[in-house]
Parts: sequence; structure tokens; C-alpha cells
Amino acid sequence: NNKGVVKINNKGLVVYDEYLGLPNKFVYDLFVDSANRVWIFFSEGAAVIENGKVILPEFLYKFQKTAITSIAEDKNGRVCITTISAAYALIGNEFVEFFNVGNSKEVRLQEMMIWNDDIWFGTKEAGIFRLRANKVQNISEENGLPGKIVSAVFQDSQNRVWIGSEKKIVLYDQNKRKAVKIFDLPASDILSLCELNPNKILIGTRTAGLWELNNLQIKKLAGKNELGSNLIRSIVKNDDGSAVIGTNGNGIVIMKNEKFLIINREKGLSSNLVSCITKDKQNQLWIGTTGGGVNILNSQNKPVIINKAKGLAHNNVTSIIHDDNITWIATNGGGLSRIRGKEIINYTINNGLYENRIFNMADDGNGRLWFTTRKGVFVISKDQLNKFAVGKIAKVNYQLFTKTEGMLSDECQTLTMQTVLMQQSQLLAVTTSGISIISFANLAGKEIAPKVFVDELRINSRTVPLDSSMSFIPGTENLEIHYSGISFDHGKNLSFYYKLTGLDDKWTNVGSRRAAYFTHLPPGKYTFNVKAETPQGTISILPASITFSIEPFLYQRIWFQILLAFLFIGAVAGTVRYISVRKLRLKLDKIEAQAALERERMRISKDMHDELGAELTKIGLLSEIAKNNFRNSQRNLEVDLDRITEASRDVAITMDEIVWAVNPKNDKIDKLCGYIASYVQEYFSLTDIHLTLRVPDTLPEVFMSADLRHNVFLVIKEAANNIVKHSKAKEVVFDARYFDNNLEFTLTDDGIGICDPVDEFGNGLINMRKRIKDNGGYFEIKNNIPKGTFVKISVPLINHTIV
Repeated sequence: NNKGVVKINNKGLVVYDEYLGLPNKFVYDLFVDSANRVWIFFSEGAAVIENGKVILPEFLYKFQKTAITSIAEDKNGRVCITTISAAYALIGNEFVEFFNVGNSKEVRLQEMMIWNDDIWFGTKEAGIFRLRANKVQNISEENGLPGKIVSAVFQDSQNRVWIGSEKKIVLYDQNKRKAVKIFDLPASDILSLCELNPNKILIGTRTAGLWELNNLQIKKLAGKNELGSNLIRSIVKNDDGSAVIGTNGNGIVIMKNEKFLIINREKGLSSNLVSCITKDKQNQLWIGTTGGGVNILNSQNKPVIINKAKGLAHNNVTSIIHDDNITWIATNGGGLSRIRGKEIINYTINNGLYENRIFNMADDGNGRLWFTTRKGVFVISKDQLNKFAVGKIAKVNYQLFTKTEGMLSDECQTLTMQTVLMQQSQLLAVTTSGISIISFANLAGKEIAPKVFVDELRINSRTVPLDSSMSFIPGTENLEIHYSGISFDHGKNLSFYYKLTGLDDKWTNVGSRRAAYFTHLPPGKYTFNVKAETPQGTISILPASITFSIEPFLYQRIWFQILLAFLFIGAVAGTVRYISVRKLRLKLDKIEAQAALERERMRISKDMHDELGAELTKIGLLSEIAKNNFRNSQRNLEVDLDRITEASRDVAITMDEIVWAVNPKNDKIDKLCGYIASYVQEYFSLTDIHLTLRVPDTLPEVFMSADLRHNVFLVIKEAANNIVKHSKAKEVVFDARYFDNNLEFTLTDDGIGICDPVDEFGNGLINMRKRIKDNGGYFEIKNNIPKGTFVKISVPLINHTIV
């Protein structure tokens, strides 16, 4: 700064300033090229020190008022410089511009680096540019074509290249790289060409039928009247000199000696829209159609159809290639099909193809198939395709050529067989902007492995910083991981694989998708890994990864689950114990029921023995007495018969009571009250005692066991009997009530009462009290005030069911 340039060597210092011819002492930068020239840059302009002298070469004059921002030298020794808007290379004695960022004041070139065959530019506001040598050469208007529109390319037996375009046929010289002759065809676009002999080429057009180029003279051969359609998409020559013409509307037409044989849908063809025609080793015609798949014609012109229903990838066929015992069929929409014998294997973008819409296909004779598409040209080795067919690999790899590699347009032409031309060392592909030439030499070369980065993490649609703790709360429903890959050759065509360790250890191929989505991940620790792969199969050396964890809910924690397990075991044990106890209780209830049944049987047996047996014995004794009295005299016969009658009546009553007690229809309190009331009323009606009955009109249907009913009835019967025999009463009140699950009966008379303690401890009262007490009830007998006796019977029904 303000001192110029200082050269230091073993002889000392040499200062280059204005005295040695330096135009400016404020030096901005220095560069020494391979010719040992020192390039000196100022804030404006530049100079060179050559052979120890400061010079201002003529090629630097244009930069006298311009700032030079960087300088570099390529492998051929060419010095390249940049200004803020353009890059220049020194060719001969002149700097020639080869790169420009435009007129934007914001975008500026700041740095340049030359590495291998690439030139890299660092800019302000516009990122990084990469300039590299084209892998593709092009034939366009600059080479003499009449326009951008090219529809067909063809090479004849004399190695002449013919190019079909809009209403013109161009003879192109590949050595001179220019069109040498143009023939006008006033009819239509040229779609297909076929050489019949060295002097005659058939020409198929879009709208004007079939033409002929004979000795460089053009004439029309046939149109819609002869062919049934004016659109000719393919032409193939037969060994006998005839031609097979594929039309877009009337199937195929076999032309021989100006005679036409039409084979269309009426004759068995699957579609009248013929796209391509080939011949196999058996000389059979394979006809590709739009909408009808493939038709194979035998010698009798009978078609055998192979379509999607039979396993073909798609019914829109664009190209057919026969390769030994394998036939390759390209389709527009379904990818590629491989036919071997009766086996059909299909390939799509899911299996590694670049595109499913294939416009044309070619075999380069070096074990590779080439494909043209709407997004460029790609090539795949047949070895990979065959390995996929037998399951040795999971996907195929391809190499891609697009505008990035130098094509004028990514979109290739479709509709005809003549959109590709395979030559010995290169492929010519027809695009919408001319013809692209791809040399096989550009297929070699080692790729740089892509690098992968995790860009963003989203939890429940919320972006989380990647440098955070990466531990997330329970209930994390949706997780998104966004990632990207850097490859300066295949950036947009990278394929990605990821795996989430902790969930699945297998790599998942997601194609070009740059995000992974996970929902409802269980709690735990996870590591996400992602790697990228180029179309040619070069994989990232190291995957990008992040580690995160999802916390569990309380109920998902180990200690809680252990506690829950113990509770569960306790609950199971409790349930088992409850079931066991319940079974035991049921068993005990069954035993008790059986015991109760036995007791009831014993009671019935006892009643029948004690009561019925006594009465029947009484009847027997009375009968013997009556018989003896009848023999001796007849004075007491009537009395004896009355006694027998009365005893028989008692037997009937006793039997009725036993049957009533046993009958389950009477196991309710309303039946008991009704029966007792009826009995008391009938019993007192035989005496002079007046009875007052107080029984509820309605009672709930509460169950009452037969044993309880029988005991209550016997106690009341005994009480009524005592009143009649001992009380000398004139009035009796019988009262029945039900309240608070208790059934209560009272008998009140106005007789002489009871005498203590004799009656208190009599057997009758003791039995009455015992019957009620054994059933959990209450029995009371006492003298009533002012006179008479009061008897109260109360039994609880809390263990009985309302039905």
C-alpha cells in the first residue's frame, strides 16, 4: 500500500514503483503464472512484470478502468481473470469473455477457483457457480439446420446422416459439423425414414402420407387413399424388398411393387395406432402400438397380442429391441418390460429407472440401453437389468444427461422410431431444440460421493432447534425430519435412504423425497440416519444422523409398570380368591340347601308320623271300640261313629296344612297372611268367640321359606287353640302387619289372661317361643290391660328377596 511491489531474493530487495514504470503504487493483489510472469492488480487496471520489466500488454487495456477481482490459471496454461460482472480467458493475445453474471448491480463476482476441469465462481448475492466442460455436443441452427424443430434423424448405408424437420430434409456432414444440402418437402413434418436401396429412401410424414427420395429427387408415393392414414410413424424394410409401414390410424400397410396390404383391427390387430415396428430372429414382425400393447405377426399375418393384461408394463409401446433371447419393450407411462420366454419383468422409477415415460430406446452394442424422455437421456447397463430380473440386486442405477451436461433441451422428441441414432461411439438424440450428441467416452469417470445433512426437525408441526436437548415430552404425536444432499453433478436426482435405529434397523428407500415422517413413536431413544445415492450408485461415505428421545408417560415408566404388575397380580389373586370363596359358598349353599331339604323332609315325616299317625291310630282305636260296642249293644254306636268322623276331619285338616306348607306357590307373605286369616276365621267361627280381623289389602311379594311359614302358622294355631280352650274370652282381635322388612302378627283377647309362672313355663309356650326364636324372630305373650292376653309374633325378612 503506497509502496508498489517488492521483490525479495538472495541478492536483496528490488522495489518496483513509479520509477521502474509501475503505473500505481497502491497494489491490490499479485499472481505468478506458469510462464513466471507476475500479474499486478490495482483498484483499477493491471500490469505485468515479465523478465524483470514492468509492461502494460495490449490485452490489459480494456481493464484500465475496471477492478479485477480474482485471477487463476487452467491446466492448459490459460490465465483467467474475473471482474465484478464477467470472467475472461487469455486466448492468444486477447482476453475473451466466457462467463457473465448479468447486469444486476447486486450480483458480483468475488472469487474464482479452477479445479480439474471445472471453474468455480463465488459471488455476492448469487451463491456459487460451477462452470464445466460440456459432456454433450449439439447440432442446431448454428450448424445450418433450418430451425429448432427436428423430428427425425437417420443414417443410410453410405453413412450419410439425414435430419428430418418441418417440411425439410437436411443432409448433414458430421466431419464438417454442418448441413451440406437441404431438400424441401412442401407437404409436412418428416417423422420416419427407411432406406430401400442406396438410391431410394422412403419418407413418412405427419400429415402428407408416404414420400420417396430417389437419386436426390423427392416425390409422393401414397396417401390416405392407399394407406388409410396420412400419419406415418415407422417404416421397416423386408428381405424381399417390400416395406412395412406403420400408420397412426389404420394399423400397418405392407407395400410391395406399389401394391398395398392393410392389416388393422378388422384383421385382429389390437390397435390401429402403430408406434414402432421391428423384426426378431425368426423374421416375425413385432408391432408396438398406442393403447394395444405389442402384436407379433407370424408368416400368416395372424397377430399374437402381449398387453398389460398379460403382464406388460403399459399398453402404450414406444420402442422394441431384440437382444439374443431377450426382448426389451419401452413404454410411455409404465417404464420398461423385459420378455424372456413367457416371463415378463417390469422396471419403473421404483426400481431405479429415471422415468416411466420413455419416448425411445437404443442399444449401443456395448451392453447398455439408452432411453430418451421428456426430462433428458439416461443409460443403464443390461447387466444390471438382468441382475434385477433374477433378484440379485434391489434396484438399477443409471447415468443421466440433461441441460446440466450440455444438452440444449431436456425434452426429447417422441412419436417416432427415428428420434435416436446409434453410431459406433456416440448417440444422437432428437430434442425440441435440435440434436444432442452424447459420446460414450463421457460415461467413464469416478463420481464424488454426495454429502448429506439434517436440516430441520419438527415436532407436532413446530420447528425444534437441532442443538437443543433433543428430549421430547410424552405424547409427541408427529415428528418430521428434513434433510438434504449436496452433489454438484446430481443434486436434484439424488435418492435417499434412512433408518430410525430404535424403531427399525432396515434402510428405507424414499427416492428423491427430502423428509421423513413418523407418527405415534413409542417412548425411547432413537438415532436417525440418512444417506444419499447418485443415479450411478455412488453412496454417501458417512450418513448424517441425529439422536433424540421421547419421554414416556407416567403409566409407561418401568417402576409404574412394575407397580401395575404387582397390582394386577394382586387383583388376579383377589379375583381367584373371590371366585374360590364364591364357589365354596355356592357349594356350602348347595349343601345347606340339601340339608334344609333333608330337614324339611324330616319335618314332614315327623309331622305325618306325629300328627297324622296319632290321628290315624285314634281312628283305628275308635273303629275297634265301635265294632266291639256294635257286637255287644248298639247304644254307643252313634257316639263312636261321630268320634271317627271328627278324627277323620282332623286328619284332612292336618294333611291340608302339611301340603300348604310344602307347596312353593305359597312362599310369599301375602299367601301366608291369607291362609292364616282364613284358618283363624274358620276356627273361631266354630265357637261363640267374636273375631275381628285386621289384615292389609295388599302386601309385597316377599319370599318366605316353607319352614318359616310352617313354624309361624303352628305358633298362631297354638295361640288360637289356647284362647279357645283356656281364655274364656268373648272377643278376639287378629292383626297382621308388614313394615321395615318385618312381618308381625298379634292376637288379643278379653279373657281371663295367663297365670304366672305355670303357663309361662308350660311346654306349649316353650315350643312356641323356640319356633320363632330359631328363625330369628321375636315372640311375646303377656296379660293385656285391663284384662285378657296379648300375643305378639315378629319375624324379620331381611334375608329374603322381593320377587
